Amino acid sequence: MNKEFIVIGIGLAILLFAGFGVHAQLVANEQLQNAINHGIIFLDAQENYDATDVAVLAVLDGIASSYQFKQKAVQREPLLDENHTFCHKWLRNESVNLNELTPFEVELKYNLAYAKALTCSDLSNESIQLLSNLHDNPSEAFGNYNDEHAILILQLYQQCPTASSFATEISSVFNQKKQEILLQAASTSFDEQLERYCVLGLAGQQLSQAQVNEILSSQQVDGGWSTDYDLSRSTTYVHPTALALCALIKSQQNGGLLP
Repeated sequence: MNKEFIVIGIGLAILLFAGFGVHAQLVANEQLQNAINHGIIFLDAQENYDATDVAVLAVLDGIASSYQFKQKAVQREPLLDENHTFCHKWLRNESVNLNELTPFEVELKYNLAYAKALTCSDLSNESIQLLSNLHDNPSEAFGNYNDEHAILILQLYQQCPTASSFATEISSVFNQKKQEILLQAASTSFDEQLERYCVLGLAGQQLSQAQVNEILSSQQVDGGWSTDYDLSRSTTYVHPTALALCALIKSQQNGGLLP
């Protein structure tokens, strides 16, 4: 009889423990969704987006189209800097001739690569290899973002109609860049750290609970995120907010947090 009570007690304890686990996961998922919803409200409240914002929103639209990220940018297209020809045409669903790009666009770091990816131009083994060869280089202007931009550009290419023909090559570079970023020390720039969390998620890496908590705890009262770790002197912007949303949405999609 005592053995039976012991077995029943153990069984009830296991069920109770499992129930607490399920409840905790439901609470965590609710917090995650609330943060995403609040971030969307912030994006909706902004008057205009710049070209770097549009690039991240294009990635977000590809991975979570139900939030209508592209449509948000389309509504603000008239206010976009006229120098960004390809962004204007992409938002208007017009064909883009890369020869029409302004000198400003061609010379701006990463810009030509983003233009090609957004317009699905020049997707080839050679263009994928060029992104594979794009490594972080602190001696370059913004060179510490090279690995992150390689993944963002690859994600845009992955959304192109012909991407399935290069699935193996794209997956290989995703994994390569993911490993390179995982080996890097934490950044002193919160904007860069958010970009890392975003692209790691795009490359299939699940974030840890501590990393997700870092993102959640840094969300401001207006729903946005800033580029600064110091919340007392921070200003919220579209770009870090889009990156944070990317990280949180991919965390949802990739399933289960790491310890």
